[in-house]
Amino acid sequence: MQIITLAQLNKHGRTKYITLTLKGDTVDREWGLMEGKTQTTSHTYKTINKGKANELTPEQAAEADYNRIIQTKTKEGYTEWDLSQKAVTPLKADHEALASMDFNSIPTEFCCSKPISKPNQKKIDKALDKCKAWVEVKYNGLCHYVLCTPEGKIKLYTRRMDDHTAKYPKLVTAMEKDKILPPSSIAIGELCVDPRLRLPHMQAFKIACEIARVDTLEGKLKEDQTEALRRQEVHPMRLAIFGMLYHGGKKVEDTVHDMYIKYISPLPTVEGGLAYFSPEWLSGRTMESIKSTLGQGDLSDLLEGAVVWMSDEKLEVTFNGKPLRRAAYKVKVEKEDDVIAYAWEEGKGDQQGKIGALKIGKLNAKGEMQDLGKVGSGLTDAERDPALWTFPQVIEITYNEVFPTGKYQSSRFSKKHEDKLPEDCTI
Repeated sequence: MQIITLAQLNKHGRTKYITLTLKGDTVDREWGLMEGKTQTTSHTYKTINKGKANELTPEQAAEADYNRIIQTKTKEGYTEWDLSQKAVTPLKADHEALASMDFNSIPTEFCCSKPISKPNQKKIDKALDKCKAWVEVKYNGLCHYVLCTPEGKIKLYTRRMDDHTAKYPKLVTAMEKDKILPPSSIAIGELCVDPRLRLPHMQAFKIACEIARVDTLEGKLKEDQTEALRRQEVHPMRLAIFGMLYHGGKKVEDTVHDMYIKYISPLPTVEGGLAYFSPEWLSGRTMESIKSTLGQGDLSDLLEGAVVWMSDEKLEVTFNGKPLRRAAYKVKVEKEDDVIAYAWEEGKGDQQGKIGALKIGKLNAKGEMQDLGKVGSGLTDAERDPALWTFPQVIEITYNEVFPTGKYQSSRFSKKHEDKLPEDCTI
């Protein structure tokens, strides 16, 4: 018999665990919160691939799945734990990683929590109404870590922990000159094309990605960065710093509110003309009012959206390469457009024989159909019945942005437009 318990802290600081017991051809599981609700399950395995070269007996199948679960949970950030302990603060893996940090480089598996991608409107509205949330504008760029070494040298790392310091010398020089981070510190920010150029954010994002990719090979910088530097002469890169993770060798344990007051607010604004800046804030008492603000004037084109920070929560750092989603919500503005549904694709699984996705497009100047991709989200079960459709059919979709190719980002079916003709939908 084999028994192992794996544990991890959840976003509220409580210990969640899973205990696996391997007994012959059976694997028992117990999981839940320490001193909280728990669940159990048991599974008995059968012979797998009987009669084949890779046949597994019930006992071998059980052991293989036992090891698979351990491997999966370890990748999620769980570590082996003695169940007799009452708490895990911090986890063993974090202890070891922090002890090995010399701040001359950032560990490969280092990662910070990310905003929740699906906004909880009720929670956001409640927090905004009680002034327990801040709304930060979101530029469309690339998330980077900023390391200040013990000697005061600045290094820039991508989310994948590739050192891209040499690609952005002007930004690095400015940060070293102004000493915005004390030695042995790590900040996090959005690397974007200078917002003062007032480029549509999808165009700015494309440029930022091209600069990041040029003169690189599989994420690693080539020795010659001539092309990357040439492009930055036309489109200078700036860093919007929105979080402080380590300050002077110590992990920042402040809430988002206190962290901003101490470390982010003193930074200059984007109008300051420096290579780095503190993001601007938006006012709003509800998520709908935030979306309304973002949809006004140039903002809808210049900004990707907003990030709603829960002021009494904290940014979390882990050393397992798996960022948690917490402390903030990403808010994007949905836009509307009329397109032509000119054909359909059959769905898979339980949608076989039904509409899995509608092929959409618009007519060009020659009256030819210009393909603009597909849309499947938003269709109800009834609307997936092909018998209810005639093609071509004008429909309304919602989407986040339009790619340079003309196709839509995060498109979603809204409704049919029975009162409009395909000839009304032109590019």
